[in-house]
Amino acid sequence: MHQFTKNWVESGVEVTVVRVWPYYYFPINLLTKQIKNKFTKVKSGEFELDGVKVVRLPIGKVPKFYYSSYEIRSFSKKVLEIINNKKPDVVISHMISPSIYIAHHVSQCVEAPHIHGFHYSDLLELTRSKLRFSLYKRVEKYVEKLAFRSEKLEHQYSKLPLKFRSEQDMVVIPSGINDEDIIEPTTLVTKNQNASRVKILIACKLIRQKKVDNVIEALSSLKNLQNFQLTIAGDGPELNRLKKLVRKCGLEEEVDFKGFIPRSEVLKLMEVSHIFIMISSPETFGVVYLEAMAKGCLTIGSKGEGIDGVIEDEINGFLCKPGDIQGIRTKLSEIFTLDNNLKKRIVANGVKTAQNMSDKRVSSNYLNEINKTIVEFNS
Repeated sequence: MHQFTKNWVESGVEVTVVRVWPYYYFPINLLTKQIKNKFTKVKSGEFELDGVKVVRLPIGKVPKFYYSSYEIRSFSKKVLEIINNKKPDVVISHMISPSIYIAHHVSQCVEAPHIHGFHYSDLLELTRSKLRFSLYKRVEKYVEKLAFRSEKLEHQYSKLPLKFRSEQDMVVIPSGINDEDIIEPTTLVTKNQNASRVKILIACKLIRQKKVDNVIEALSSLKNLQNFQLTIAGDGPELNRLKKLVRKCGLEEEVDFKGFIPRSEVLKLMEVSHIFIMISSPETFGVVYLEAMAKGCLTIGSKGEGIDGVIEDEINGFLCKPGDIQGIRTKLSEIFTLDNNLKKRIVANGVKTAQNMSDKRVSSNYLNEINKTIVEFNS
């Protein structure tokens, strides 16, 4: 969200971001170190980040219980005090708990349209709790427009038992990438020249849903077909299990575990890698795919997940069904033997896709949708 607001401010829009800071009431916040670190009350404060005005406000809650209506109303009142006499043209919330309810109260008080950015965590919240779904249903009808992270998420939302929304009330606004992260043309030309060993990269948190084990198993029978190196950048609870799997598959010489590395280092690895692969599920969108495409990687994503539609199979990248080890093996085998001209065309198309989804372009698209909503609301 910060990249959106940063770009909006740079284009001349006045933006105030209210950072909701949850905390547990005393003495609950003293029970464990984890709770103390994550849910300690902080003082209200105001600061500027990349030209964006940010106001941090605390809101209290009880573990495993929802935010009380009293806290929502009190927090909304504080937001109205911050706004003072400056009536906003629009109120935007991201994440349901508790932002959508605060934004609802504020938008009703100032008589401005309310736009909500819908995330995958919101979908989980609505499908796992009847109470939270019921609470959401009461305010959802007052939201002028919903902005989704991906087409898949929009499709999943449309299946919920809610009031029908027209296409004009819903829009897909994915994450974008920095223009500076797009590979230089001269670097792209030399990237694949004289590559005696195919460099494959996975960069993610090592959890089960990322299905890194499927890729390792798929590659285990391909080392006689192609000389490759698989680099795995990331850390997580699956690390030890994946290392054991690598030894079991006899891929100790082919697989390099980097552990956690900064994003800047991941981007450097992408620039020297030939293939990026992540067949995870569920996956709302995953900006890492765009970053890999921007760096000139042949990018393999998850069929039927958030990146499907952005990646078009064998046009600007490749798609595999999550969990289908044989399908992943077949796809990798096909890529290893692809005609060089076709490889270059797919890589070039991937870079072009990434260029069209830079954060400035995506931010501009989002702002256009906001302005349309304001005009429609006031007409």
